[in-house]
Amino acid sequence: MQLLIAPIVQDVFYSKNIEYDIIMHATGKRPAGDSMLLDGGNMKKILFCTIILIIHSICYARDPVTGNGTLIAIELKANDKLTAVGSLEYTGETLEIVSFSKGVAGIGIVPVPQIYNIVDKTIRSQGIHHIKGQNQNGVIASGTIDFRNQIKPKITLITDGGTVITNISMEGLKWKKKYIPDIILGQE
Repeated sequence: MQLLIAPIVQDVFYSKNIEYDIIMHATGKRPAGDSMLLDGGNMKKILFCTIILIIHSICYARDPVTGNGTLIAIELKANDKLTAVGSLEYTGETLEIVSFSKGVAGIGIVPVPQIYNIVDKTIRSQGIHHIKGQNQNGVIASGTIDFRNQIKPKITLITDGGTVITNISMEGLKWKKKYIPDIILGQE
């Protein structure tokens, strides 16, 4: 059965190629229904998809006025002692924090994710937000985020337990380079 089908299939492909060559030679155009990747219609589709992808990436970029999408390298201090370093993303509705600290008895590094839902936000002026948020454990943090300097936004938050969340300092950068050198925290 396979021996009988193979020559027929070969003849179909062979005849299509001859027909294609005859139409191309006689008219100088491709036969109808035959398309190439970069013809006019497909180029429009490719350009349209590229524009959609560019617009999509711009939509998720940080906004200098509202601060949405801003990623900031932070440190957490309790009693003026560095307890953790991490990354904070401000979305306008939440503060998403991932902090890294030493494990129990100084063994290993422990990542701690926290999401503070913003319960109160006051925009004092363009780029300065006073916020109050509560995380999943019931801890309340309040303070100010200043987005006026787009390269180095400033943050100062204080939790109800007394932990201060601020921009990463030289001490925090040294800790980061020593314990988690491959992790990018944000704008340092």
